Amino acid sequence: MCSEEGGFKPGQDRDFKKKFLTYTFIYSFIWSACATSFDKYHEDLSFHCRGLFEQVIYPNNDHVQNFYFDPA
Repeated sequence: MCSEEGGFKPGQDRDFKKKFLTYTFIYSFIWSACATSFDKYHEDLSFHCRGLFEQVIYPNNDHVQNFYFDPA
């Protein structure tokens, strides 16, 4: 994801790069930690991730495992 093809723009300003890398890390964390859990734990993990990563604006109240990262 940290390539020009993945949306990372090396010429962008420092704030863009910081936000991009932060969101990429959070997306990767959620998918690595939550993808290995059973369905019955998705709600609890989603609640925990929302608290852990408060700086992310989640689009709705769905489980965080159902989101995807759109670098556009």
